[in-house]
Amino acid sequence: MNEQYRKWFNDMAGRWDSIHPPYVKERLREIIFSIDLPPEGKILDVGTGTGIMIPLLLERLGPNGEVWALDIAEKMLEVARAKVSDSRVRFVHADVMDIPAKEDTFDAVVCNSCVPHFPDKPGSLRELFRVTKPGGMIIICHADSRDYINNRHREIGGLVANDMIPEAGEMQAMLEEAGFSGVRVTDGQDRFIALGKKE
Repeated sequence: MNEQYRKWFNDMAGRWDSIHPPYVKERLREIIFSIDLPPEGKILDVGTGTGIMIPLLLERLGPNGEVWALDIAEKMLEVARAKVSDSRVRFVHADVMDIPAKEDTFDAVVCNSCVPHFPDKPGSLRELFRVTKPGGMIIICHADSRDYINNRHREIGGLVANDMIPEAGEMQAMLEEAGFSGVRVTDGQDRFIALGKKE
């Protein structure tokens, strides 16, 4: 487990929600509801943080669906857990490089606002490919533009100063090298989305 990132995000957990503007949740809702997710599927929410994606994913799921909310920072998970009382959610304290799940477990893997913080992006994407079911998909998303996020990380500095969203062509190449196909990347003015499938 990457202890530097674990400590950094643990230190941020108490004020994480206060530093994100209200429009973020609505944009994430638009993104998630524009994608065809299986209502009875099992979804991995990578870097769940304080759980902003969890209620949106639960809205998409039926009674037999399941969300695994995974984060490297246990204090982030504590905040998320305090907001959710739904038996369809399982909280998992783990590093994205070592996901405690068998191959071909998840119908969809969602990475909201976390890929820039993967120290080994290619290795992390390979691990996400491993746990995705054949026919399943990966959804990488941000509720702001690539330029905005990257500049924000530079402003924050310290550990995350160089945590960048790759440009569209590089993101596509990394996903394809990890094994995903049919990759589509949208680098928009108010969002960044990369989608791929495990055929």
